[in-house]
Amino acid sequence: SVAFHGTLLRGPQALDELPMVYAGLIGAWMLLHRGSLKGEGGGAAFVFGAYAVGFTLAYFVLEAYFEIFLLTFVAIVTYLTLASVWWTWIRPAPRLLSWVLLGAALSFMGGFFGCWIPEHLILPCDHPLQRLHLHAWWHLGSSTGVYLWFLWTLVDRWRMQGHGARWDRGFVVRDDVGS
Repeated sequence: SVAFHGTLLRGPQALDELPMVYAGLIGAWMLLHRGSLKGEGGGAAFVFGAYAVGFTLAYFVLEAYFEIFLLTFVAIVTYLTLASVWWTWIRPAPRLLSWVLLGAALSFMGGFFGCWIPEHLILPCDHPLQRLHLHAWWHLGSSTGVYLWFLWTLVDRWRMQGHGARWDRGFVVRDDVGS
């Protein structure tokens, strides 16, 4: 990401955008197999891997690579959002899961609507607010949201395995750890 934003060249742009799609695919695979045991889900992993390879090739070969990136990323984030909301608020979940997902949503969406949208779609490049480096703030908000979302998947997986979780001195720990 730093290589791209420091140079604005297409090659380093791939270092910024491809990991976003790869992490999203990993997250989607995690949600699809949230209750599975070790060793299950190999067929889906192959499909996700094949998509990642195809996406990567299209990214470097096609002229509309950025549009393909945006469509793919929006589709993945939409699925992750709807599935996470389903497993947290529509199907009852422990309060800790609700708070972690709320933090993830506020961080990611706050960065998106508060920074990325204004920077790219509302404000002209020479607008004084552009001096606040809105894109850097977007990365901070989205990274925090992604971290909290992966923490949510960890707690959800523990729940699926029959374990509880709790906050302990600023960390989420499984209830049965250390007992």
